[in-house]
Amino acid sequence: MVPRNAEQLDLTVGLSVDAPRQARHLLAVYRDQIEESVFDDLCVLTSELVTNAVQHSGRPRRDPIAITVSPGPDVLRVDVTDGGACTRPLRVRSFEPPSGLRYLELMSDRWGSEAGNDTCRVWFEIDVAQNAVLHHRG
Repeated sequence: MVPRNAEQLDLTVGLSVDAPRQARHLLAVYRDQIEESVFDDLCVLTSELVTNAVQHSGRPRRDPIAITVSPGPDVLRVDVTDGGACTRPLRVRSFEPPSGLRYLELMSDRWGSEAGNDTCRVWFEIDVAQNAVLHHRG
């Protein structure tokens, strides 16, 4: 479960090969606030989305990647936004070995992507109460 006093976190990391590690490091503020299995999923999935921004946004080094973590008592939501263009709907491309989006599909309860004015936002949600007891169905 996520405690009611867990606050929204707005982070920015610079686009670089080190950005996924930086994002995981910044998420450590939640380590003692949420169930361990949910925290692990939070770190893995956020890292995957930041990696996708680094690899596919087409933006220059140090361009900002915004990460918003919105914890609620029932749902934990993460949005990752970069300055790239979402020219087509994102979809899973590889099942074996699994792509980052396949992990997102398997480990989250919902996910999606949205194009904005010169931005691409990818988000996921984890149903906290359901996933705090049973890690996650596959």
